[in-house]
Amino acid sequence: MAEKQDLTLPAASQNWALFLDIDGTVLDIAPTPDAVTVPPGLLQVLENVSKALGGAVAFVSGRPITWIDRVFSPLRLPSAGQHGAEIRFTGHDSVQATVELPELHVLRARATAIAATIPGVLVEEKTFGVALHYRSVPERATELQERLEALLAELKTDLHLLTGKMVFEIKAMAAWKERAIEIFMEVEPFVGRVPVVLGDDKTDEGGFKAALRRGGYAIQVGPGGSEVATAYMQSPSVVRDWLARLPATLRGTGV
Repeated sequence: MAEKQDLTLPAASQNWALFLDIDGTVLDIAPTPDAVTVPPGLLQVLENVSKALGGAVAFVSGRPITWIDRVFSPLRLPSAGQHGAEIRFTGHDSVQATVELPELHVLRARATAIAATIPGVLVEEKTFGVALHYRSVPERATELQERLEALLAELKTDLHLLTGKMVFEIKAMAAWKERAIEIFMEVEPFVGRVPVVLGDDKTDEGGFKAALRRGGYAIQVGPGGSEVATAYMQSPSVVRDWLARLPATLRGTGV
């Protein structure tokens, strides 16, 4: 990746399609997954940006869409949840699965048992997988990763271990943010636009690649070590300020 100070933001365009990760990108990361908060005014900011871009704004997150809708209520944007295992094309559509629902009973039980032996690891069950958060015990990351990798090897499932910021997530192999963005880019109002993807960790790297393949931009938020990012923002608060200014920038009356 180029030096961060060289990764300047692209000039805003009304032909953008904007794809936003949530944790660590739009919202500040919290000590626990359920402790995240939506800052005052952010819902209106997101609605304004969506209108300015003709509705071509979507969340692309590891979170389930039900969680996204609850946290951002009453705002409902197009969304891809659980790393693209599920998708909703507009705020009025129903949620569709993009992968087959895996058999998770044994995996969840075994992963939960592993977490129970490492105090501080939190288990988050999802429809298409399971996430283990270790933010309070970062020194146990290597041990946790090795045990989860051994579990997957033993169970011989068609599942994949994904590494995020202070989290390991076991998910369907076919569920990728990269694929979700490719799907969005084939439907209105995203089709024909320039994709701009904002993300903060390795789980967003596939989305970055999807944007670059279509002549778009990949914006790294915070320290993440992306090898492909074309621009950089320091933190979610910087992202929120940028989003707040974006509609005026697109009208040519702001910076």
